[in-house]
Amino acid sequence: MFTASEKGTRATSGKGSSNPEGEKAATGSRSNRPSTLKTEAGFSAVLRKGFRISGGIASARILYKRDGVSRIGVAPKKTLCNAVKRNRIRRLFKEAFREEYYSIKKPADVVIFPTATAIAANYGQAREFIRRAFS
Repeated sequence: MFTASEKGTRATSGKGSSNPEGEKAATGSRSNRPSTLKTEAGFSAVLRKGFRISGGIASARILYKRDGVSRIGVAPKKTLCNAVKRNRIRRLFKEAFREEYYSIKKPADVVIFPTATAIAANYGQAREFIRRAFS
């Protein structure tokens, strides 16, 4: 058994911890971080008012905004592939968006619809699609 003090330190350090040194996490503002579309209202606004672009690995709807932050939503069809591969595709596009976030000139909301070729896509292809979508 652990004592109360050992339990407290065990949660913040050790194997599997994102903070192995036991230091406190930085508490910065979340306003400058890339954001994702999460609500049905956010998705539907982009789908109703946005314009469409197509590329090799996906198509997208883009809605430019006057101010605010750029957000991304990835919506692969369930018939595209299994859940593991759909989640991999989501992570791929979100990471590419995170890398390109600070080079975006105009804020926009983007909903991406991956195609079957996105299953075998690499990071460079996803990043190029994001770069094209936000330019």
